[in-house]
Amino acid sequence: MTRMRPALLALALLAPSAALAQETEDDGYEIIVSGMLKEDEGIVVEAVPRCYERDGDPLDRVPVSLGVGEQRVIGPDADGTMRWRPDDEPLLGPAIWQRAGNAIGDYRFRVPIEPDKPICIGAKAYATNGFAQLRRIVSSEGMHGRYLHFSARVSTRKAGLVRFWLATGDERNRRGLGGDTRDSPLQGTHGWRTVHLVVGPVPDYANHVSYGFLLQGRGDAWLSDAKLEVLTREQAQAVASLPISRVGNARPR
Repeated sequence: MTRMRPALLALALLAPSAALAQETEDDGYEIIVSGMLKEDEGIVVEAVPRCYERDGDPLDRVPVSLGVGEQRVIGPDADGTMRWRPDDEPLLGPAIWQRAGNAIGDYRFRVPIEPDKPICIGAKAYATNGFAQLRRIVSSEGMHGRYLHFSARVSTRKAGLVRFWLATGDERNRRGLGGDTRDSPLQGTHGWRTVHLVVGPVPDYANHVSYGFLLQGRGDAWLSDAKLEVLTREQAQAVASLPISRVGNARPR
């Protein structure tokens, strides 16, 4: 889902030493230190490296076309075989980060098997005119009338444009208006920051929720600690009290 109005955006530096230790363990990628915070706040990370594939990822073997076309997704067909096909927003649950976009053949993806490891999208060439997404689509059961909070930490290297979204949909894949950071995109090179989106109340018609991030153009974007929470209105208002933020209503269109 990419065509939505903004609901909430709050970006703040966040790079605790424990989290950085977690992200470097086993993945073996470079951390560039640009300065020090207070002793108990760890270090500031200037940039992460280029996105690189996970060895043996079966989705890397799914044939896809290069260049910009219609939006498509890598998802299972009727017999469960993963294929590159028109994007019908398959509901695959919280364990699956779906690859989607209008130029996913122009990008690299990394989704480690371990759920606590960072994920990433990176352009294969210096520049591409299309975009690629990593997203989750989950059932909205138990969420109706409640508020949703999507939070994650993000770091980028020479990124053309990075956006986040959180939205609802129904069984006919009609999209509800949700939160989208299109009016405040992340571009260029940034150390680890936190993004928050809140939408609600979830309408009765919704049967699923979509959330994730996209990279458009060149560069690389890494995501860590992605989390979706169900909140009361009071809890949502507390999150929405962060700077340059507000709660948005999820409405059908």
